[in-house]
Formats: sequence, C-alpha cells, structure tokens
Amino acid sequence: MSGISKFDMFSKNQLTAIQEFCNLPVSISEKVFMHDPVNTKYRSLKFPSLYGSEESLFISDIQEINFFAHCFEPYLASKLKFQEILHKNYTCEVIGSVCGKSLLSQSIEESQRIEWTYSYDFFIEGPSFNVSIQNFLRILIKYALWLDSSTEATVIGFFSPYSKNPIASLEDLINPKERQVSYGLLLSAYQINTPVWLRFLIPYQIPKSKESKFFIVHLYFNLHYKPFNKHQWSSLRANDRLEDLIKVFFSLEDYQKYLEIAPDDFGDEDLLEKLFNHVHVSFSEGQYYRGYLYLLIAYIFQRNESQASRILTLNFTPLEIIFDLSKQAYALLDLVKLGLNNLSKLDKDLFTKGFQDFVSKCEKCIYLERNIYLESLQPAILRVVYDTQELLNSNLETSLLKVSENLKWVYKNINSMSKVCVLSAREVLKELISH
Repeated sequence: MSGISKFDMFSKNQLTAIQEFCNLPVSISEKVFMHDPVNTKYRSLKFPSLYGSEESLFISDIQEINFFAHCFEPYLASKLKFQEILHKNYTCEVIGSVCGKSLLSQSIEESQRIEWTYSYDFFIEGPSFNVSIQNFLRILIKYALWLDSSTEATVIGFFSPYSKNPIASLEDLINPKERQVSYGLLLSAYQINTPVWLRFLIPYQIPKSKESKFFIVHLYFNLHYKPFNKHQWSSLRANDRLEDLIKVFFSLEDYQKYLEIAPDDFGDEDLLEKLFNHVHVSFSEGQYYRGYLYLLIAYIFQRNESQASRILTLNFTPLEIIFDLSKQAYALLDLVKLGLNNLSKLDKDLFTKGFQDFVSKCEKCIYLERNIYLESLQPAILRVVYDTQELLNSNLETSLLKVSENLKWVYKNINSMSKVCVLSAREVLKELISH
C-alpha cells in the first residue's frame, strides 16, 4: 500500500467527511434520540437500536458499536448477583454504554477497531454514601475476578491516567493480602476525582470466518448514590470527561436512567468551557488526538458543522490505524508479561493469533505515513516483527523473555511513529482551521 503525504491526507473535503462519518438520528422526545439497527456488514447478527444524545449518535459508527456489543455480551457485569455482594438494605442498578472515541468511525482500513472504551454507571440506593462506596469497590473487584475465573477474558488490571502501571494488577487482586491494598488504592483514586478503568482482552470471531482476534477493552466505572427517600443523585466522580460526555446506550430505559445524572444542557456555556479546557490540557500533555476529539465534540455541541467536519478529515489519515498498531503491540506485551509472571496465565492461542494479525497489519500499514524521519525506522520495525515471528515458530515458552524485549522495542517505535503522524496532522489541521 502506497504512503500518504502530509497534505494528501486531507485531500477529501469536509462534505465527504460529514457524509461518510455522520448519521442523522431520529428524535423521540426533546432529549432522547435513537438510531435504527442498520446492519449491512454483519447480516448474520441481529442488532438493537441505539439511544443517546443527538450529538453522540450523530458521530457514532452504528454497525461497529453493535458488533462490539454482540461480542461483549458474555462479559456483562449484570451477570453478577449484586445482592450477594451488597450490604443489607442497599440496591444496585448498572447501565452500560459505549463511550468516548470508540463512537467514531475508522475509514483508512476496513478493519475492526482494536480498542474499545466502555462505561458502567452504578446506581446504588441505601442509607449511607460511604457504605455505598464500599459496595461499589467490592463489586469492581468481584467483577474483575469473575472475568478472570469464569470467562475467556484476559484481565490485566485497574488503571488510572497517572501511570502506565496498574494501580491494581490481576496478581494483586488474586492475592487476598494485596487485594485489601488494591481496595485502598482504588478508593484513593476516586477520592481525588481520578477516573479508573479496568483493562482486559476478549477474543472474538469474525462472522462467517474461522479467524479469531481480540479486542482491548478499557472499562470505566462511576458510582451514583442517593438515599431511598431522595430524588437527587450524588456522583462519586464528576461527569465531565470525554468518556462521560459522549456515550450511546442499547435500550431506551438505560438512556433515560443516565439522563438522571447527565448534564442538564449539552450546549451550555459551562460545559463548552470545560471541553475547551480539556483541549488545552490534552495538547499541553502531548495527547493531541484526545485533544482533537474534545475539540470535535465542542464544535458539535455548538452546531459548528464547518469546524467539526474539518476535524473529521482526520479519519482519512493513517493516524488512527498507526495508533491501533501501537495499542495492539502493547496488548501483546501485556500477554507476554502475564506469561512471564505465571506461564499458566498466558493464553497461547490468543497470543499467537493476535500476533499473526499484528504482523498482517504491520505489513499493510507500516508505510502508510510517508515522512523523511521514518524512512529508516519503518523497515527496522518490520525486521524486528519478523524476527519475533521466527521466535514464535520455534518455542514460545523458552523464548518469552526475548519476545518481550522485541515487543517492547516494537511498541516504543510504533508509538514514536504515531507521534510523528499526530504532529503532521496537527500542522495541517492548524492550517485548515485557520482558513
């Protein structure tokens, strides 16, 4: 596949971006919108309608979201028996949603998104907020352990934005002594209004194909509490991040429940100010792609179609697919780390098939970004990938340490590539938006 030069990336016009990546939802009531279950790609599967705000549904990739939801069904938290975990005199209801950047389409490659962002909002009623927090954290830990012991998921651990290392790894959760420490670390994160997510991998099979792959899931959690005799919910963490602001639901009832804690007006000045603040913070931290998404949502809330469509032209660039490659390399590294700690925890079949898919994607996409700074790096990445493939063809168990070293190098350098892609896109977008 030929490379794409800096300005060729944005050769498609804004109208094309709107037509390809946006869908007009149907209005049910003043705040409630829906999309019919369009399904032309996965005809063998029956999809539900999606519900949410007009802004969220406008940019949603309906078919891919529904396909992920279909694959995620065996891992739903609703399969847990909450009443066995809760203290007496407490009730719990949980609603799930796909959120954040997982709503948007990917256009550069006809392939499934590798990483998905999902959200659980727990609504707990009972006598005490503090006891409800205890219930909430017990459910989170119980859910992670259930995923590990009773499903095909490979659990990595709980994370926060401030470290690449988990604040509570699977190893910590399994160990009864470390589990109590993990409980305290999770509590501390929520007390300072820090988002927490559970990272795990789930296998899936492409319809009408024997090909197996895996999704990386980042699952966010928040608690909303109220006493039985009150109407106002109190949230454990503020609902102002990207993953809180744009999300879609799989039933009307779930979305109506979410509206009880959602911002009153998606277009109000306070919310827009928060979004633009997030843009500046993301850019200052070097998270340019996340900053673009905050900017996109802000323009959509403002009904500024012209500026929103300029940002949507990012979908015609290699940016997201290179990001996906780095995420897939990191996920494979996660699997190897599990194997190095405890060989029985390494899902060899998941790793082998995942690596084969990774090699195929590298061959297709590594040269998509055409940049003088990458001319020597791109073939070097492929050489190390092929060397790793040779190691796997011999004996995975005996070569795990070398495989780990290779994957660290590959991840580091594909991540560097993604930053070059971001900077190219940033310069072109700045020129486009300034016109």
